[in-house]
Amino acid sequence: MPRTKIYLGKFRIDPRVMPLHPTKLGSDGMPIYVKVKKTEEKGSDVNLASHALLDAFRCDASAYAILSNDSDLVTPMRKIQEKLNAKTILLSPMDSKRTSNELRQTGPMLIRRITGDDLRACQLPPSIADAHGVVHRPNNGR
Repeated sequence: MPRTKIYLGKFRIDPRVMPLHPTKLGSDGMPIYVKVKKTEEKGSDVNLASHALLDAFRCDASAYAILSNDSDLVTPMRKIQEKLNAKTILLSPMDSKRTSNELRQTGPMLIRRITGDDLRACQLPPSIADAHGVVHRPNNGR
């Protein structure tokens, strides 16, 4: 799709020492710590906010859909609505009890949960042919 662009973030995996959960105390009465691999997504929220704001500055659409549960996107959503007079739509990957209250309070025109079934319904067929050949979906791509 010529109007669709993908901007990727990165996953960082760092070794960290963190307290055991639930907290357990050692014989010295101090919390027990364990070494873990801490995974952290970096950059996606900034990419999404930046591009949504740029699109809104250019008046590329009348509404901007944000698929996230990250409250870091509250300010960009508010700016799109208040300063650029555009509507926002919140698409949440979480059930309604776990959807960010901060994002809800921005007053989007619509809040909708995106489920695993929704995502599966949007999958491309197992193979697609075009002028360049055939592309196959990976086996783990349900």
